[in-house]
Amino acid sequence: MNDLKKHFLAGAIISSVVCAVTLLILGTDKTASDWAIGLAFFAALGAGLAKEWYDKKHGGTPDPADVTATWMGGVVPMVVWGVLMNYL
Repeated sequence: MNDLKKHFLAGAIISSVVCAVTLLILGTDKTASDWAIGLAFFAALGAGLAKEWYDKKHGGTPDPADVTATWMGGVVPMVVWGVLMNYL
């Protein structure tokens, strides 16, 4: 598995966990869903940025494509939740 796929998968996992935990804590009404989606997105984005910052500080090469792949993976659970909430 190449690096971008790993970042995509990590973003999807991080976003899924944050979304699920937020929904368990706040419930599943419209306001809670909005909070869960927002927090999930920023968790994935923050993880991608933190990983590239770590790479820069420890001699690695930061790559903007890695950050993009991470937040794009983080969008997947949000789309799934949006479909579940609006169409099922």
